[in-house]
Amino acid sequence: MGVLVTVWDLVQLWCLLVYNYILGIISFFVPPKRKSIAGDIALVTGAGHGIGKELALELSKLGAILVVWDVHKENNAKTAQEIKAAGGKAYAYVCDITNSTSIAEVAKKVRQDVGEVTLLVNNAGILNGGPFMELTEPDIRRTFEVNTLSHFWMMKEFLPAMIKQNRGHILNVISMAAYTGAVMMSDYCASKHAALGLFKTVRMELNQAGHRNIHMTALCPMFVDTGLVKKFTLKILPRKAAEALRSRSGIKVYSQYNKQD
Repeated sequence: MGVLVTVWDLVQLWCLLVYNYILGIISFFVPPKRKSIAGDIALVTGAGHGIGKELALELSKLGAILVVWDVHKENNAKTAQEIKAAGGKAYAYVCDITNSTSIAEVAKKVRQDVGEVTLLVNNAGILNGGPFMELTEPDIRRTFEVNTLSHFWMMKEFLPAMIKQNRGHILNVISMAAYTGAVMMSDYCASKHAALGLFKTVRMELNQAGHRNIHMTALCPMFVDTGLVKKFTLKILPRKAAEALRSRSGIKVYSQYNKQD
C-alpha cells in the first residue's frame, strides 16, 4: 500500500510539472502584459539571502522602492547596498516577523521613513528537517511561526492600508511542499500546506468583499538552491539557483503554483 501511495504521489507531481511546463512555454511565446510597479513601495521579508534577495533586486530593477526586512542585520544591509549600487532605492530594517509587536513597531518606522507599503512580499522561511519522531516542540513551533503565522501578522499589519487606499498586491512565497509530503520534512510541509490555505482564504475574502484592486499571488517554487537545504541529493527533479528567479522563465518553469487574481 505504501508503494502505491508513493507512486500516486509521483504521478500527481509529474502531471503538475508537465502542466506548468506547458504554461511556461505558452507564456514564453504569448507573454502576459506585465503591470508597472514603478514607484510602488515593496516590502520583502527574508531579504538577506536567497529568493528574498533576488526578488528584492528584481523589484528594484522594475522601479519599486524597496523596504528589506531580515533578522540578520549584516546580510540585509548588503542587499540594500546592492540595490543602491545599482541605482535603486532601498531601506533596511531588522525585524523578527514571528513577533506581531515587533512587526508593528518596525512598520511604524517604515511609514515614517518611506510611506505605506503597496507591495508586500512574505518570503521569509525556515526548514529544520529530520525524522518526525525526532522533531522537538520548539523546532515545530518555530517552523510554523516563521512559515505560516508570520503571514497572518504581516497581512494584518499592512492589508488595512491597502484596503483604505483601494490598491495593493501581496505575494506569498510558499513552496511546492504545500501540495505534497516529503520524508524528513513533516513540519515544513505542514507549515506550507497551512500557508497556502491561508492565501486561498484571504484572497477569496478580498474578492467577496469587492476589493478588486488588491491582488494576491502565491509563488510555490520547486527545488531552489538558497542554502536552506544542505547536501541536496535528490536527482529525479531539477534544482535551480536562486538567481534563476531573476528571469521570468525561471519563475514560470520552476513554480509548481503561481496563482494570482
